[in-house]
Amino acid sequence: MPHTPRNIQAPYDETDFWDQWGSTTPRMSTCLKLTPTEQFGGDAAAIGLTSNTLNMELPGHVGITFKATPGLAPSVVESALDEPPNLDMAGIYQAGIFTHEEVLAGKWNFAEFEVFSVCWDNVDLGEFLHARGNLGIIKDYQQYFKAEGRGLLSRLSNDVNACTARFCRVKRFRDAECGHTAATVTIGADVIDIEQDSTVVIQAGELQIQVSTLGLDPDYVIGFFANGEIEATSGTNTGVTREIADSGPVIGRGYIDVFVKRPFPFVFSGGETVHLVAGCNRTLEDCMKYENVTNRRAEDYIPGIESISRLPNN
Repeated sequence: MPHTPRNIQAPYDETDFWDQWGSTTPRMSTCLKLTPTEQFGGDAAAIGLTSNTLNMELPGHVGITFKATPGLAPSVVESALDEPPNLDMAGIYQAGIFTHEEVLAGKWNFAEFEVFSVCWDNVDLGEFLHARGNLGIIKDYQQYFKAEGRGLLSRLSNDVNACTARFCRVKRFRDAECGHTAATVTIGADVIDIEQDSTVVIQAGELQIQVSTLGLDPDYVIGFFANGEIEATSGTNTGVTREIADSGPVIGRGYIDVFVKRPFPFVFSGGETVHLVAGCNRTLEDCMKYENVTNRRAEDYIPGIESISRLPNN
């Protein structure tokens, strides 16, 4: 990370910044800039947060007001020459700044961040960058959140090539790599639509969707949507997509339960429409079920560790 202050405004220079930094009464504030990625945040603008007691406008960050957030507490930034900087942040949800609904909707997933110090008494002195990278896991605790910051070097530790595995490597069922385009799947003597539109009946801890709307026999509902997707197409959650953990029938009630891996940002009140896509467990059996074995991206018959360690029988 560079040790030269940036965004210094004339008539000040680097010496002026370090004079303030090293003074017996430094007037420094910590600032955090978050920029959502295009994939998750869409056209959302970057936001700025500061430990100062007043909002700040800073050179080099046109159009961003760094808002005073007393509920934000960044950790010490740890770094080494051969390791990416490590940073943890904890904060309280605040309306208009960093909301619970935005986190649940995934707006800030992998957002770019910058942490730097600036003199609150004279912002033209410039700023010192402590860490830069992308947010990792954001943990939700209802009233507050915790997030980890991953430095730029952490990208070098990511896998960039395909890894040998027994489970299919495609990122998403029915994407270009998967290559599955058929609209239906045949199970037994029945032909079932892979994509379904339905209506939410009620929500009591989980989503419940009317079976008659889907046109499915309850026997086929068990696990049919597991690892699939559900997208809200009306109501307050419109456009929000969640991965499905499992599905199963509600006996004698004409509904199915759909369990999502992460909750929707807003509670369904009933009557909203949703779009469901069947799931794939990335197994050979599922590829056979969808008649898509020719596009399978896995190595099903590579000997495992038990075969390698097996002793000769002689």
